[in-house]
Amino acid sequence: IYMARNKDNQCGVASQASYPVV
Repeated sequence: IYMARNKDNQCGVASQASYPVV
């Protein structure tokens, strides 16, 4: 699982485009 740049986006929902969840 790729960690989001922002700690607030731990789920990666806001940063799906930048960091897709595997």
